[in-house]
Amino acid sequence: MLEGWLETNFYHVNWEWSYKHVPRRIIVERFIGLDGKIPLDFKFYCFDGETQAISVCYDRFTPAERWTWRDPSWNVLTFVSRSYPPGPPTPPPPRLAQMLGLARVLSRDFDHIRVDLYCVGDRVYFGN
Repeated sequence: MLEGWLETNFYHVNWEWSYKHVPRRIIVERFIGLDGKIPLDFKFYCFDGETQAISVCYDRFTPAERWTWRDPSWNVLTFVSRSYPPGPPTPPPPRLAQMLGLARVLSRDFDHIRVDLYCVGDRVYFGN
């Protein structure tokens, strides 16, 4: 599996230009989920330091992977993905205000950037 990842240029998978010339490497990180479950993946889409949309990935890396889009007030946005069905209705993460604050600080020097965060239990983690 690792060899397959190293041979894959992920630029060609989702046409994300930032991956085009990145040397492929394997990075091993400590697992942060609870009870062996992968945590929800929150992606904050920020413009001039302000979050405009949040995508939430459920069941990442499984056949049941789903995505839901939210605004910063946690209202559902009606974006449609051809790749993944929408996720279930869920309450906001318990640390949403903290996550929005972190996204604001991390994105303040950029016209547009995506900030990836996880909320596991009572802790917020930065994703890379």
